[in-house]
Amino acid sequence: MALGAGLADVRRFNYAQTGYFYNGMYSYCVGLERVLKIVSIYDYRLNHRDRFPTNSTLKAFGHGIKDLLTYAESVAATRHLEVHPTYRADPLYEKIIPWVTDFAQSTRYYNLDTLTGRLHSTDEPLVRWEKEVCSVIVERHHRPSAARLQELEMVKAMLEPFAHVRHTSGSGMQLNDVSSAVDESATSKVKQKFSMYYLYQLSRFACEVLRELEYEGNFFPTLREFFPLFMSDEKAWVLSRKTWDPYKL
Repeated sequence: MALGAGLADVRRFNYAQTGYFYNGMYSYCVGLERVLKIVSIYDYRLNHRDRFPTNSTLKAFGHGIKDLLTYAESVAATRHLEVHPTYRADPLYEKIIPWVTDFAQSTRYYNLDTLTGRLHSTDEPLVRWEKEVCSVIVERHHRPSAARLQELEMVKAMLEPFAHVRHTSGSGMQLNDVSSAVDESATSKVKQKFSMYYLYQLSRFACEVLRELEYEGNFFPTLREFFPLFMSDEKAWVLSRKTWDPYKL
């Protein structure tokens, strides 16, 4: 449910509705971390005659999603599982994985920390996501048609004489005119879809490793039955989904 709620909200965020982004990322990071920790528990059980790890052993990972992913990758390789971290071939994940790790560990409190004087070495989470991830998404995937570009110019021309804009873009820039607001809105859908899609690939890998370890250990209950929604390799289907409620398969 945490993964589903997270992906669904990320699929809805834009610069004017940022709550979907923060709420979505919080839920997603909680869900991803928990799946990866189940992976670590399964691996421990396989290595220790079905004994469970101590709480302190599990806590050693903290909220380190990057370390948990690396651990899951090593488990998949060592046990020759038919699961591969294909996202490693994409340099964008060199930005995404540190981002979700930092958010899980500390930057989800960024705004409160700012109020109390604590300094961070990175930008505010949404600003950082926009600069490091969405900039690449727009460059890769935003391909407006000539008709769409013409339509946007018509909207600007119609609203510019009497509309006033006072807003902030996702990257923290001031939007002080109709033209900048229209341009920012024009990329919202592609940012939503592909932010969700790239995050989905991380959760897909984690859920597939969980499934394969469960088969190997013949573990019960069969937790894999909770995660079929998050193990699809059909790109078009993943991109088309706007809701990820696991109760509504």
